[in-house]
Amino acid sequence: MVEDLESDTVNQIRRIWSRLDKDTERQSEFEARLNSSEGQLAMLNECFHGLKSSDRAKHTRLAIVTVNSVLEGDLGEESLDTLMRAAVELKQYDLDLLADVYAMQIPLILADHWAAKDIGEKWNILAAYWQKYWDQNQKKYRGLEGSRFIGSFSRLEALGMIAPGPNRSSALSPVATCYLLLPDGIKFHERLQKD
Repeated sequence: MVEDLESDTVNQIRRIWSRLDKDTERQSEFEARLNSSEGQLAMLNECFHGLKSSDRAKHTRLAIVTVNSVLEGDLGEESLDTLMRAAVELKQYDLDLLADVYAMQIPLILADHWAAKDIGEKWNILAAYWQKYWDQNQKKYRGLEGSRFIGSFSRLEALGMIAPGPNRSSALSPVATCYLLLPDGIKFHERLQKD
């Protein structure tokens, strides 16, 4: 398991190094962060989290999140620990749901007018977004798939990736709550995409 994790980490470092090929300044910053005491501690912490699972896909995910966090200079132990835990604890089904929530809500969250809205107006908008999602995905979450979906919401919420919003979900939904994407959910999803 440790060898797999080390291999995945080296591969991610190489991908980033190659991507920064023409940007020697960023390469130098990246190298300095990797060799810093914080970077080395991050790699040790990655190994610790990696021992919690024998799943190779989770090891790869953990390496991507860790190395991308080093690249971004996000080496705060609490923040990085949360991302590492998510990389190991979440299932692929959870990641698919997080990707859907991200795609649905990120344009809204990044809009200047969103922050200025009062909570009632935000909840109405969020409920409308979820209504549209359920209308488009009703066949996807019938029966057992709906039950899996409830578990995914629970895991994402427990890791601080999403939070419950208004209790005005659609009759087509397997859950009664409309969930809101949180900053850690945004960060985690985006770190996974930088492969």
